[in-house]
Amino acid sequence: MIAWRLLHSSNQIPRRDWGKRVYVSRWFDADLLRKVVTHQCRETWTTYDPEMAERAIYPVENRRDLATGEPWDMREPWLQ
Repeated sequence: MIAWRLLHSSNQIPRRDWGKRVYVSRWFDADLLRKVVTHQCRETWTTYDPEMAERAIYPVENRRDLATGEPWDMREPWLQ
């Protein structure tokens, strides 16, 4: 697990790309358009970060966060 995020919309649910055999999720995080691609996907119904609850097993300081990037320019999305 890299970073845990609570879904705020059904648009954030990872979708299966059958051709590439991966799951893809896209969403806006402030002014960044995030895209996560993974081979495995697990859906849970918790309202908390399970990794935070198990800090003794894997300290939060050792977790990686999502990468930072350039803001998404809605006027010229083809340049992104």
